[in-house]
Amino acid sequence: MCLLRQIYEKCKCLDTHYNYINVLMRFVDNKTCLTETQVHCMTQIKVSFKGDDDSCDCHNPCSEKVYDAYVSSRYWPNDDMADVLIQDVCTTKPHICSTLKNKTSAEKRKDFLKLNIYYRDLNYEEINEEPDYDTYQLMSDFGGTIGLWLGFSILSLFEIFQIFVPFLFKLLGRNLP
Repeated sequence: MCLLRQIYEKCKCLDTHYNYINVLMRFVDNKTCLTETQVHCMTQIKVSFKGDDDSCDCHNPCSEKVYDAYVSSRYWPNDDMADVLIQDVCTTKPHICSTLKNKTSAEKRKDFLKLNIYYRDLNYEEINEEPDYDTYQLMSDFGGTIGLWLGFSILSLFEIFQIFVPFLFKLLGRNLP
């Protein structure tokens, strides 16, 4: 989207290869790059564009909704349904009734449209970021480590004392009680 924004700001036109994104970005002036100057300008921006460009200021969104678009179609309406639809049109707009009645089945299909929009999947995905190692865990581990080393140090002092006391008694010529 950053590339498209740069093209729009510098060339004052839109790239036709990204029509879906142009709609998402709500460009009101939907002027496509058609002239040689505009196409050259757009090409220069595409060549010099780097996706990790800091001047872009396009951060990851905190939340986004993504919809996948799939198109399927079939012939509609069939001949019987087309006649019913033409009757409805004739009651509301009699001035076009004769034109519709004289058309072939294929031409009638081109005049009517039925649009159904479905959600393909009703899945919901939430991604949360949490620190692996927070401040409380750090302090807890730090305190535990200090306690462990302090405990080893005190035990080591007692072991040294336990080794040197018999040695001192032998040196002084006394027996251990």
